[in-house]
Amino acid sequence: MQGESWVAIDFETASVRGTPCAVGMVEVDQGRIRRSAGWLVRPPIFEFSPFNIALHGITPEMCRHAPDWGESLLRIEEFREGRPLLAHNAAFDVGVLRDACSVTEIPWPELTYACTLVVGRRVWPGLDSYSLPFLAAHLGVCSDRHHDAGADAEMAARIGCLALGATGASTLEDMVKSVQALMGSIGGDEWNGCHLRDIRAAIPTEPSPGAVPREDHPLFGKTVAFTGALAIPRREAMQAVVDCGGVAAKGVTRKTELLVTGFQDLTRLAQGQSQSDKLRKAQWLVAKGQTIEIVGESDFVKILADR
Repeated sequence: MQGESWVAIDFETASVRGTPCAVGMVEVDQGRIRRSAGWLVRPPIFEFSPFNIALHGITPEMCRHAPDWGESLLRIEEFREGRPLLAHNAAFDVGVLRDACSVTEIPWPELTYACTLVVGRRVWPGLDSYSLPFLAAHLGVCSDRHHDAGADAEMAARIGCLALGATGASTLEDMVKSVQALMGSIGGDEWNGCHLRDIRAAIPTEPSPGAVPREDHPLFGKTVAFTGALAIPRREAMQAVVDCGGVAAKGVTRKTELLVTGFQDLTRLAQGQSQSDKLRKAQWLVAKGQTIEIVGESDFVKILADR
């Protein structure tokens, strides 16, 4: 298929997310894999967990004299040449890039990216799993070297090519749009994840008939976001916020002042994650100095009761 040029990427880590110890990249041009690159990385925090070593087989001795993160990022950017990235479970791989930059006090690069985990759930619905090896096996592009950065990047690239063909798109952005999702991006000190659009009814902006917002209510003027499943429909909770004089928001941004957390179904999260993107972004903003109150549904109900 004719189309843009882009790069699939995959990281392996030594321990936590900001400790890349290997990177693999695959260039796709006009719908065809053209070239690849990969190398070991000396992680900025030189700590290897036994669990991670067992997964990928990369030991401290193998990385002791490898290129550090600063050099590796330069090589990544030279290979990428400003093109968009694609990864499977991009929330993890782009998170590795962000966290490694933060640890080494290197500015984040500006880029856009797509996630085959997000797209795959819409293009091939009904599978038992959307993990990289399972989806790759389902599509006939599986490798026997899972947790090898180069092999995983190639599997992600082939899944991306198949998704482009299945959606009839010629660019990653068009592919993502076709499944009602948004491209991820990094710019300055902001990031937005690649995620599905909320295609349900628009969020409420006007109070219900008869509702009289009170300026002394705790939610008056506050921007409130939600994550996880609530005991009541999400839209009803949003309407309750508006009825109190607050602003209901779909996502977590620099305007968010309150995040309400409901039950989190781990099967709906990206592979390896235990928290939603919204909760992780809120925690990141708090660490940056923003004031965001994070409460559970029961506390949210108590706040509403102040009406």
